[in-house]
Amino acid sequence: MPLCNLLHRAAIPFAITVDFSFLGDSPDDIAAPFTFGVSCLTAIALSRAPGYGLRTPDGRLR
Repeated sequence: MPLCNLLHRAAIPFAITVDFSFLGDSPDDIAAPFTFGVSCLTAIALSRAPGYGLRTPDGRLR
């Protein structure tokens, strides 16, 4: 569960999205990482909207 909780933190995909928005040289360099970050943020939002959040070490909802 620690890996699942780490992947469901919004800070990581947000950082990817912001970093590649400003560090890319051309739109072709920015498109894939930006889309990845936004899609991860969307997946996190869709799982948290009905109330599913981070989990305890044994897999139960907090």
